[in-house]
Amino acid sequence: MSGSIEIWKPIIAAINGVCVGGGLELAQACDIRILVDNARLGLPEPKRGYLYSVYGSRTVEVLALASKNEISKRPLCPHSPAILAQIEHAVTEESALTVADFMLRRSMIGLSQCQGRDAVDTVAKEMGLLLGWTEAQQKQQIDEYLKLASLGRQDWN
Repeated sequence: MSGSIEIWKPIIAAINGVCVGGGLELAQACDIRILVDNARLGLPEPKRGYLYSVYGSRTVEVLALASKNEISKRPLCPHSPAILAQIEHAVTEESALTVADFMLRRSMIGLSQCQGRDAVDTVAKEMGLLLGWTEAQQKQQIDEYLKLASLGRQDWN
């Protein structure tokens, strides 16, 4: 959601049933979300559209991963609609083995305004968990990606 209002009390969303699109965006803007056991959350339209543009007919696989838990739906970067579930899909279904591969080919986060700099730590950590990387390997992946991203950076100011 864009814009903001100053409210000194917490805003609570009570979700009973299906919550998608604009309703989900509104719930995500709240301070507290309370869901009944049978509540189902979907992704906002822009994110679904983005996933379809990246994955085509395989979008359902990413959506299935995203439906496992709320964490999988978290955005990777404020400049991109990419979500956490894409990392698991890239590693398990597409054999992504490097952060650069995920950032530039699998999700295109590297083509966003920040060139993926806002997401690189999260991506390396999640890929590290899936691929069994040590902290040193995660740092090496981050450094290699940042070096690659800096080649395309036109303005350093």
